[in-house]
This record gives sequence, structure tokens and C-alpha cells, in this order.
Amino acid sequence: RRYQRRVRASILRAVKDIKRALDRSGIDYDLVFRKSGGGLDSAVFVVYAPRSRLKGIVKRHEDNDVRIEIEPVYRSRLAFEEAPAAEAKPYLIVGLDPGISTGIVALDLTGRPVLAVTRRGVDRGEVVELIRSHGVPLVVASDVTPAPDFVKKLAAMLRAQLYTPPQPLPVEEKRLILEEYLRRYPQLKRVATPHVRDALAAAVKALHYYDGKLRQVESHIARLGVDIDIEKLKAAVIRGTSVAEAVEAVIKEMLSEPPPPPPQEKKPAPAQRQNGCGELVERLRAENHVLQSRVQQLQEELKRLEGELRILTAELRESLERDREVAMLRQRLATLQEELEKLRAEKKRLEEEKASLLDALYAASLGQLLPAPTADEIDGDVVDYISALASRYGRLLLVVDRVNPVSVERHAETLARSLVALLAPRDQLPRARSLEEHGLPLLPAEDYVSARLDGTALLDPTVLPDAYRRKMEIEEEKRRREMEARKTLSAAELRRMLEEYRSRRARLLLKKEGVKAS
Repeated sequence: RRYQRRVRASILRAVKDIKRALDRSGIDYDLVFRKSGGGLDSAVFVVYAPRSRLKGIVKRHEDNDVRIEIEPVYRSRLAFEEAPAAEAKPYLIVGLDPGISTGIVALDLTGRPVLAVTRRGVDRGEVVELIRSHGVPLVVASDVTPAPDFVKKLAAMLRAQLYTPPQPLPVEEKRLILEEYLRRYPQLKRVATPHVRDALAAAVKALHYYDGKLRQVESHIARLGVDIDIEKLKAAVIRGTSVAEAVEAVIKEMLSEPPPPPPQEKKPAPAQRQNGCGELVERLRAENHVLQSRVQQLQEELKRLEGELRILTAELRESLERDREVAMLRQRLATLQEELEKLRAEKKRLEEEKASLLDALYAASLGQLLPAPTADEIDGDVVDYISALASRYGRLLLVVDRVNPVSVERHAETLARSLVALLAPRDQLPRARSLEEHGLPLLPAEDYVSARLDGTALLDPTVLPDAYRRKMEIEEEKRRREMEARKTLSAAELRRMLEEYRSRRARLLLKKEGVKAS
């Protein structure tokens, strides 16, 4: 597998080198190749130049990975020209699928297949000769976009229109087109290769692209009631001529054609020939006059239709502008309705909040609930606000959602002076224990908060006796700690006094022993 990847990569490099050399030399060529993972399996250059011109540009080469061969192709003639045919050939829509094997399909303007083959290793000249032998090509189509260079160059050689689909045709769509044609033309089964399938799909899509114009030509001729070569008219329209211009050109061509020669069996007398020619001239003049009148009528009809088109275009523009304005108004209405629904929901919420507030007010007036301010957490602004309320109304209760131990420690003394108790979620209480050291009770908010109204909590009235009870417990604990501290200090004092006594006693004994010795 590694060897195959190396060979494919080597072939790809060689193809790029040859392509670069041919492009640099300005030599015309076609390139077909077979892709594979990691590079190319093979590639063929069809070069449109004599062998001598390739000297010094491309050389034969062979190594372990790549073999480059140069094979001349001998032609029996140098140019391909469309030979005059005994009978008129059909106009063709040609689909091509180039490659190592090239699929070629040609349809007439009714969609009937005229040619469907797969040829291996053909060049552009052979394809041109094959197509021209079956008819007059009007369109050359590809099933992919952009079209391969082979298709573009072939369209230019045939002086035909180039058609490419808006996007590459999916395999499923091409399969359905082939099945439909096999149902209508069973003889295609013997040539139904993947290359023919792709070329057929390209030709059918091109025919569908021009189908509207072709139907317009048919309806136009039916209205005129003139005996005109409709196939020639369709060909002119496909080549880019408008329907009116094409009709006028075909009529002029018919008028310019010489009359058919008289029978040769017997020669009329000069007077008879003169009379016959005079009658023919008069008849042609009459036909010419009729046709010119018809052309004038058509021109007037064209002007009238152009005027109607301008009016319809203006009306359509006004209609589009009205539709655009209506769409904008509808969008505005939808936006206003959405805003109205939001306002209705907000009104309902405010009414419910108002009712709850009235209920809370009545309950507070009856002593059933106690109001208390709330805060997300304690910070400097909250402490200032609580201090201002306490200075105006006295000590109060505060409910917080979170506890920041650092902020609590910083403002502990101010909070102890301003609050009766601090209520917080039960899991947050351990973070505020430093407040109880300053005599401020801590209570779980879940046990007392009955409702919240826009920054105010409504508390069960039992919160006050529980707060005072907790404050007494804190003071009792504080006194007990102080008594224990005093006891601890007294024992230490006794030990100190005992040590001092022992020290004085030792000094006295030393003095007495010194006197006796003397």
C-alpha cells in the first residue's frame, strides 16, 4: 500500500511537470486522468502539435515509479470541415463526459437521441467529426460546473453555446434521466455506460434549459400562421437571437432565395416566358407586400407589447413596494404584539405583587408578620443603609442570602449596634459566627421568612423572642467563659505566689548559713 501511494504521488508530480512545460510553451492539449488515493493512477495528454515541436519539452522516461511514453497519431486529413449533405441534418444538443473514455450523446430539438457512444482515447478532432456527421451542434453541455477544458474548447471549435448546470448533477438525478430514456428508447440499453449516462444527463438538462424559449417560438409561429422553417428559427433563438429578429431574418432569407427553375421538358416561346416571368414577379411582389405588411404589423404589435410590458413592470414595481411595506407593517405588528404580551405579563405580575403587598401590610398591621430589609450579602453600602435605618427607627432585623466572612468581620461592631439579629441561610451561618462574639444573634432564615416583596422580607413574629433568647444564650456563654478565665487566672496567681515564697525562703536560709559559718 505504501508503494502504491508512492507511485501515485510520482505520477501526479510527473503530470504537473508536463502540464507546466506545455503551458509554458503555449501548446494546445487535452488532459484526462484517473484519480486515486494519494495521487493519480494514470494520465493521458492529447497534444495538438507535431512531434518535432515537443523536442526538448517532453521526453520519454521510465523508472521504478513512472513511465512516460510519446505516441504519434497519424491523420489521413488535416482539417475537419462540414461536408454538404444531401438532406438537411438536424440541429443537435450535445452532452459530453470527457475522460480516458469519453461519453458523447446528441439529442435533436425534440429530445430524440441521435447519437450515443463511448469512445476511448479520442481527441477533439475525432469528436468534432463524429458530431458533425450526425447534425449541426447548437449547444455543448457538461454535467459538472465549471465545465472541463475539453468541453470548453470543443464548444469553441463547434461555435456552439456552452451549457453548465448551476451545480454538479447528482448521481441519482442522472440515473433517473437514464431510466426514463431507456423506457422511451430501449435501443439505448446496449450503449448505456456510466459515461453515456453522464453525457445524456448533461444534454437533457441543457434541452430543458432552452425548452421555454423553444415553446415560445412554436406558439409565436402558430399565431403568425406563416410557413417558416421552425427548426431554423429555434436554432437562431438558441444562438441568442430574439424571436422577433429570428422571424424577420428567416422571412428575409426566404424572400432572397431564387425561385425554382422552370421545367426543362419544353421551352416556351419568348412571349410566353416573358408573360410567365411577369406573372412570377407580380406574385413575388404581392407576397413581398403581404410579408412586409405582416412585418409592420408585428413591429407595431411588438411596440404595443413593449408598452404593456413597461406598464406591467411599473405596476409590478408598485405591487412589490406595497408588498414590502405590508411585510414591514406585519413585522412591526408582530413586534408590537410581542411587546404587548410582555406588558400584560408585567401588569399581571405587578398586580399579584400589589395584592401580596396589601396582604403583607394588613398582616404586619395586625402583628402577624414583621418586615425586614434584605440584601444579597453584607458590604459597605448595605451597612450604611442599615445604620441609617437604625438611627431613624431603632435596631432592626436583616436578611441576607450569602455571607462574606471578611466583610462580616470588618463591619461586626456596626452591625451589632444596628441589628437585633441577622438571618441567613442555614448553610451560611457558620461563616458569620464572629458576629455572635460581638453579641449579635444569628438565626436560620428558612425558619422565619414567609414571603419576599421587592427587597423586603416578611418574617414570622416569633423571630423577635427567638432573637432575644439567642442573645441571652450568647451573653450567658460569654459570662461562663469569663468566669472560667478568672478561675484559670487565680490558680496561676497562686502558683506565682508559691514560687515567690519559696524563693524568699531559700534566700533567708542562705543568709542564716552564712552567719553561722563566720
